[in-house]
Amino acid sequence: MTKPKIRMHAEGQVSVYVGDGFSNFLTGLGMADIKASAATYVPHFAPQELEAAYRTSTWFGKIVDIPADDATREWRVWQLKKGEVEKIEAEERRLGLKAKVRQARIWQRLYGGAALILGVPGDPAEELNPEDVGRGGLQFVTVVTNHELTAVDVRRNPLDPFYGLPERYEIQTTLKGSVHIHPSRVIPFRGVQVASVANLTDFWGDPIWYRLESAIKSADGSGAVLDALLQEAKVDVLRVSGMMQGMATAEYEALMVRRFQMVAILKGMQNVMMLDKDDEWAQKQVTWTGLPDVAKHILNILSGAANIPMFRLTGQNLTGLNGTGDAETRAYYDDVRADQNTDMRPTLDPLDNVLVRSALGNYTEETWYEWM
Repeated sequence: MTKPKIRMHAEGQVSVYVGDGFSNFLTGLGMADIKASAATYVPHFAPQELEAAYRTSTWFGKIVDIPADDATREWRVWQLKKGEVEKIEAEERRLGLKAKVRQARIWQRLYGGAALILGVPGDPAEELNPEDVGRGGLQFVTVVTNHELTAVDVRRNPLDPFYGLPERYEIQTTLKGSVHIHPSRVIPFRGVQVASVANLTDFWGDPIWYRLESAIKSADGSGAVLDALLQEAKVDVLRVSGMMQGMATAEYEALMVRRFQMVAILKGMQNVMMLDKDDEWAQKQVTWTGLPDVAKHILNILSGAANIPMFRLTGQNLTGLNGTGDAETRAYYDDVRADQNTDMRPTLDPLDNVLVRSALGNYTEETWYEWM
């Protein structure tokens, strides 16, 4: 049993600290100096590193793209009269809405935020009344990242019905400089939401890199190690008498280089190893036992951290000889459907209110759709 620690304060108060009920001096269990006590969690954010990882990492780009692809691939089916459905679908195609929502979802995961800006007539700084939008009134939709669009004066009064939303957005343009945009004209896609006590003014959220950095680097690192081992899977080892002494002169060094170049050529062409009588030759081979299992285990950790099943991440079913992956497939696509209904649907509602009016000229409460 760990003894209580008594601390006397200047004010005369006494504090009693009781440690873990079980301790082991040799292993460090229950002690203050266990190895894990030095572990800390520090968020690391560098936009340049995110972009470099997205472009070059074996896994990070796929982890960012896959959920966005799966949530928008089949898109949605409008439940209206046939002629009205065709008009809305034509309006979506004209605006390139499906591709732009997909891009916003990718940037939402990559950078921690993105937005769609609605191109409708009127002063962008003024509140948009959807009822003022007529047929063809939604002229364009622009997708931007949270690094281009600044949320200004985030409302922090819990009694405000718009609590947590900005008073306005600002974006830098080439011709007009800073332009104010009313929130009613912006559809924000916010990143991972964290109630940060260190930054109460943050609006957008975190990129998924915060949660995946360690797993991503482990997976990429293991692949690099295996690649390096492949290069050294079989190495010829030659022992030459007096080599180190002879390498002191440039003539001997050049002679040795030419000699073993010829040895390598003959071995590659004729499969013959020609050496001096006193030279010794041997081969060093890498033992692969256990390495594939370690690599699979690291990928399993990455798959769990990314919430993407192994079959979708790697294109292979690694559940075992008797595994079909059906349960993982159903669970994953159930998550995709839940994300469509709990996150994407309410995010797109203000956009659809304008989109339908632009396609049909009006909007009714009977207007709805289903995700495919």
